[in-house]
Amino acid sequence: VEVNGDVTTLQLTSLLSQTEYDVAVTPMYDEGPAAPMLGTAITDVVPAPKNLQFSEVTQTSFRATWEHGAPDVALYRISWTKKGENNFKNVS
Repeated sequence: VEVNGDVTTLQLTSLLSQTEYDVAVTPMYDEGPAAPMLGTAITDVVPAPKNLQFSEVTQTSFRATWEHGAPDVALYRISWTKKGENNFKNVS
């Protein structure tokens, strides 16, 4: 990305969560490029889903709904078990 010489900040977008990035900022002069300033940054962990709710409750089923924690989530693994037990069932 190229920006005007008076710009000193830039929001980098469309990055992946929990990913390390190397960044180089290279000043460009009429005579050509100068030595770049190098840095490393790591994007944050994907936040957990939000607003878990249950509806359409019957004697044998219910619907679970939630809001995305982040747009780059590849999938959700849904697990359930009777309260107090540890034999989880899964669906992906």
